[in-house]
Amino acid sequence: MTHNIPRSTFEEELDSVLSSIQDKFPAQLEELKELLKKKHHDYGSGNLKKRGLLGIQVRLDDKFSRLDVLLKNNGEAHVNDESIEDTWRDIAGYSVMAICLMNDKL
Repeated sequence: MTHNIPRSTFEEELDSVLSSIQDKFPAQLEELKELLKKKHHDYGSGNLKKRGLLGIQVRLDDKFSRLDVLLKNNGEAHVNDESIEDTWRDIAGYSVMAICLMNDKL
């Protein structure tokens, strides 16, 4: 026996948003993968294991602080390669690395 549970407006809006961006995920994930590879090369092997999840948490806190400032300043930064989008990518990258570290895949 199935029950028809009415969908909330939130659920309908969420489904609409997800379906409109779903086709963009693969390209964004590929860009993130390439960024992580470049950063891994620059920072070196085993860099994140030195400090573990606490180290990633500290770095994420730095990224969120930078994001706060960038958003308050309408995206204006004194360093050209630290845009709002770059900051979101860094946050996504550190999040993926934390999950990998937790699952012993880093």
